[in-house]
Amino acid sequence: MYEGIRKRVELIKEGSVPKGYFKYRDEIIPKDFLIITLDQLVDFQNGINAEKEKFGQGIKIISVSDILREEPIFYDMIKESINITLEQLEKFSVAYGDILFQRSSENIEDAGTANVYLDEKKRATFGGFVIRGKKKTEYNPIVINEILKMKYVRKQVMKMAAGAQHINISQDALNKVWIGIPDNAQQEYIKKFINNYSAREKLLKKMIGVKWKKRKYLAQTLLTGKIRFSEFNSKWSKVRLSVVLIERKEFSAKSGVFEHVSLTKEGIIAKGDRFDRDHLVKDTNKKYKITHLDDICYNPANLKFGVICRNTYGDAIFSPIYVTFEVNPIYDIEFVSQFVTRWDFIKAVRKYEEGTVYERMAVKPEDFLKFEVTLPELEEQRAIARVLSMADKEIELLERKLELIKQEKKALMQLLLTGIVRVNE
Repeated sequence: MYEGIRKRVELIKEGSVPKGYFKYRDEIIPKDFLIITLDQLVDFQNGINAEKEKFGQGIKIISVSDILREEPIFYDMIKESINITLEQLEKFSVAYGDILFQRSSENIEDAGTANVYLDEKKRATFGGFVIRGKKKTEYNPIVINEILKMKYVRKQVMKMAAGAQHINISQDALNKVWIGIPDNAQQEYIKKFINNYSAREKLLKKMIGVKWKKRKYLAQTLLTGKIRFSEFNSKWSKVRLSVVLIERKEFSAKSGVFEHVSLTKEGIIAKGDRFDRDHLVKDTNKKYKITHLDDICYNPANLKFGVICRNTYGDAIFSPIYVTFEVNPIYDIEFVSQFVTRWDFIKAVRKYEEGTVYERMAVKPEDFLKFEVTLPELEEQRAIARVLSMADKEIELLERKLELIKQEKKALMQLLLTGIVRVNE
């Protein structure tokens, strides 16, 4: 069985047509799959636009952030609300099985991303950066949602997306997107697999949420001295951060000695195409800031969004607008990292923010270093750091398990939704 699967996969990758398949617009499709364009499934409509005073109360309104969630959309998960009339709700309603598409995005990868609404009890509405596909014929929305994530579908959407600063997809373009749908029996089997994986993911996410709450409590109590270990009773000392952190002001041109990285909410990561703006830099002698392993780094303008982290990536260079600190060796690096990355600290140090435009309001490094903190002696720092690190590792193990389940599901969907594997009860 596995040998047969392997051969079919290899033939499809080569562009050859295995038995039981046919070639449709450069894609290899099973002969018994139904080829259909999206305009045969749904009617498209752009979302509602309203004054900012209308937002904040009323009916839930689906935005791009809701579409980009990994899970299907349910009413209570939607973040934003809007106050609209019953007539507007009728015109812009979202009901079970409707498909929502991202109309405008900042990058080609997200163009036309789709998600499905699966709440059978409540209707929602949708915003101006969203296109709704109103269900007009019977289909299995759970399976269609997975099909719309397939590479051949995403390739069509991205090819038709257009724009310079913002990438847009139109209703006319979405109308032309075609998909291959397995028969109803296979769809039901596939739906069972999807629901099974969804249940496993939901359970793990719940466990991770519980662990995060515990970890948050530990951080708030241990890092502020509200709870202390019995073996420590020395008074904590108040110091300025300039004693704990030393700003690193080393620079280098791009010479290949240091890898070029990005600073994000997730930490320091390799600079992929999505973050690469080097083609916009005309000065070939531009100097980048050097950061070393275990530095504390932050983005002055994005501190409010949590962009501060310990450098666990290694020696690298990044934009000179970022700030990087060396930790004074008389302090524990792990403790300091845990201390400055918690939200209580970020909110407190933001008192130094300057700027007239919210998006550009920043905390300068000289002000950051003026901030006073109260810290324990080194041994107590290490004890606190050990407990928090153990909590982090527990969460990390669960998150790895969740990621493995997601990858397993993705691989299975690829086999089932291309007809390489068929399910029979």
